[in-house]
Amino acid sequence: MVALIVIVLGLAGFGLLISMRKPKTAPSAEKIISDYVAFVERHNPSPLRIDDVAVLPHSKDVILSALLHAVAPDDDKRNDFLMSGAIYLAQFQPGVGSEPLYKDGFDLTANLRQQTATNDLTAVKAEIKAMAAKVEKFKEQAKRFEVFSALVEQDISLMMARFKAAMHKT
Repeated sequence: MVALIVIVLGLAGFGLLISMRKPKTAPSAEKIISDYVAFVERHNPSPLRIDDVAVLPHSKDVILSALLHAVAPDDDKRNDFLMSGAIYLAQFQPGVGSEPLYKDGFDLTANLRQQTATNDLTAVKAEIKAMAAKVEKFKEQAKRFEVFSALVEQDISLMMARFKAAMHKT
């Protein structure tokens, strides 16, 4: 019985060794950009919200490298699109955590969008009053947003400089 377990474990380990030796192919720049565009369409980044990098479909560096790799000479429209993608990427920072940070400590627009969709003016007014009360409660989160916002601004400056350099290389 023990010998059978050793053989099974040995075979499992051998399979693991073989799978570890197999080189994994990295996704192409086009695939990375396609995944990122689909993510942005679903996620709708906002300058009023900062999310953790963990929610991105690929690492931030990989996405930025793919965007820079796709820069095309004499194609301003394409390059503007790619630079916009990089600027959105700045809204994702390490260390934010599982809950996004909002400028005023909470998503000002979430419930208001729901209320305005019903065209119920009384409900909209009530939601605005409720949001005003929340502002005091969420000051700590708003302070964290400001700390991370400085990192976003640094990222935007660095990404724009890298894009300008990439456009001049091509």
